Amino acid sequence: MKTIEKNYKKTLIYMATVYFLIMGTVGTVNFIMDSYWAFDHENRFNQMQSGSNERQQKTNYVYFHKFDYDAILLGSSRTTLIDQNDFEGIKTFNYAVSMMLPKEFNDYIEFAKKQNGRDFKYIILALDFFATNKLKKAENPKPIIDNTTSFLYRYKLLFSIDALKNSAANIRRFITGKKYRRSYNRHNVASTDILDEKTARRIIESRKHWEEKYKYDDHYIDTLKELQKNNPNSKFIVFTTPVSSFLFNLMLNEGHLKDYERWLRELVMTFGKVTNFMTENSVTTDYTKNYVDTNHFYPRIGKLIAHKVLGINDPKIPKDFGDVLTKENIDDYINSINNRYIEGLAHENLGIKKKSKNN
Repeated sequence: MKTIEKNYKKTLIYMATVYFLIMGTVGTVNFIMDSYWAFDHENRFNQMQSGSNERQQKTNYVYFHKFDYDAILLGSSRTTLIDQNDFEGIKTFNYAVSMMLPKEFNDYIEFAKKQNGRDFKYIILALDFFATNKLKKAENPKPIIDNTTSFLYRYKLLFSIDALKNSAANIRRFITGKKYRRSYNRHNVASTDILDEKTARRIIESRKHWEEKYKYDDHYIDTLKELQKNNPNSKFIVFTTPVSSFLFNLMLNEGHLKDYERWLRELVMTFGKVTNFMTENSVTTDYTKNYVDTNHFYPRIGKLIAHKVLGINDPKIPKDFGDVLTKENIDDYINSINNRYIEGLAHENLGIKKKSKNN
């Protein structure tokens, strides 16, 4: 009997030892890699990090790091590739995440304001035309924020399997040196691998539709007006994100010119000034060099955007990149769009023949 009891105790000790060794290893790896940005240390292993759950990661960053910023930037994955440091002279935090819609902006702004301890001097909105689609559903920020602020959350993360999966992905980045579609450093700056032009063309021109289903959201602008109401002490800097001309023309050819014009007019009437990059211009038409896919531009393009909206004199900005729209010129601008596109202007790479005024 004593022998059985002794063996039983040995088995328990062995199992407990194995368990604590495994959990200790998981916790150590997760702490070193810190894939959910709940701590502020950096080392040679965690310099390139996957943005697999950007909403949670960036919310953790806001909460667990020193947070003292003059401006906040919101937008979708297109905007994640803009270096927040390119807004020179304005200390900016890039809170953009993949597929973020305007309905999410308010909660994240309010959360960030609370951590900042004051209103932001500037709120920078990077707006996507696809977000006007009523059929797209926004993610609820509350569960994300509740996670971050829950009791002992960041210490629980140390033993999280999801965190371990992210750690493994980041170890792969460390070993291969590849950034893949998007990797972050420890200071919320994203970068991506550069494609050769042949690969970029194949990826971009393989797209067949702008949107499978689309309906303009009549309440889209109301959401943005609510942001203004909730932030009376902040100056809004607003711009539209530039998609490749290939995708832009898909949008036009699918019959959304009037929706596009309505979008621009509503933005200008609401904010007074909007910089529109979503046009055919020197950057968007040279998409094999400037885009990783139909709508994600490289960070160097993001620098041009930041400089343009701030009015920084940068000789690298093409003259046709970024149209400054105001209440005074929006009517003429809409008329010029109609004159250019209403008769069916289509990008020649789509194989669609342009219509002639004589036909």
